[in-house]
Amino acid sequence: MQSTSARGALVGLLIRFEQAMTIQSIELPELNGQAGSKAAAPSQRLAALAGVKAELTVVAGHASSKVGDILSLKEGAVLALDRALNAPFDVMLGDNVIARGELVAVGEQFGIRIVQVAPHESRP
Repeated sequence: MQSTSARGALVGLLIRFEQAMTIQSIELPELNGQAGSKAAAPSQRLAALAGVKAELTVVAGHASSKVGDILSLKEGAVLALDRALNAPFDVMLGDNVIARGELVAVGEQFGIRIVQVAPHESRP
């Protein structure tokens, strides 16, 4: 609990601080360097994002099962997926399929060879 004199001193300090503040407006240059010019072409906007990293997910298929069956899974169990054996895998960006591909070996790791790319208009 603060004393009345301490509270009064704090209020006086805040008032002096507010009176000492100076607010100035600043003017920023246009990002594209020209005021009033048309918006950048889609290819220019995409080029600006070229260095941004994005996480991709490769999906082999989906399976559904009863919770009881899932809880009783053991090593060696096989889950049947909803895809044909020779169907391409989906390459996902978030919830959107951006490409499809085939599973390949890249050294000691898996990779995916792109066989179909979604048109830019249907991508996020």
